[in-house]
Amino acid sequence: MKVKVPGAEASTGVKAIDWSLPKGDYVFEIGTPEAKESQNSPCLIHAFPMVVLDGPDDEKTGKTTQGRKFTHRIIQLLPEHEKFDPNNTRSADEIADLCKAADVLIDREGYEPEDFVGKKVKAKLGVKMGRDQDGNPRPENVVNQQKDNDDGGIHLWLADDGKPTGSSKRGGRPSPKATAGKRR
Repeated sequence: MKVKVPGAEASTGVKAIDWSLPKGDYVFEIGTPEAKESQNSPCLIHAFPMVVLDGPDDEKTGKTTQGRKFTHRIIQLLPEHEKFDPNNTRSADEIADLCKAADVLIDREGYEPEDFVGKKVKAKLGVKMGRDQDGNPRPENVVNQQKDNDDGGIHLWLADDGKPTGSSKRGGRPSPKATAGKRR
């Protein structure tokens, strides 16, 4: 005996689930980040787990985004990677910008993941079409550049009060992105 499945004859299969957050301005609380080497290629994946403290409501569902979880991943190519370019510091710049916004020390040895726990940061999220691990299209979040009017720099991440943390407090140099646009 056949099992009746209403609507199955018109189905095209499982659709990609949109887990992305709507575009807009957010305040996040950071958990404990993790850095691990990829199993597929020579790169280091920095995963920063966050929880939305403030953000726009989801227009699709009408629900609040507060309390939603978000993991921001930054992929850093290692020198063994065929596409590694020592002049491309984009990933390192973004990590330094996030450290600066969270008032976490980053130096030649790196950063302490535990120093991020409970820190609050602001970011402007956008949505772009990416691909899942099977190559299927799916929406995913990107962190957009924003100009800080106090220091004139371009940042991806800002401190919770909207102002970048002074680099002298961190004991290090500001990231290249933090000084972009400054006149010397």
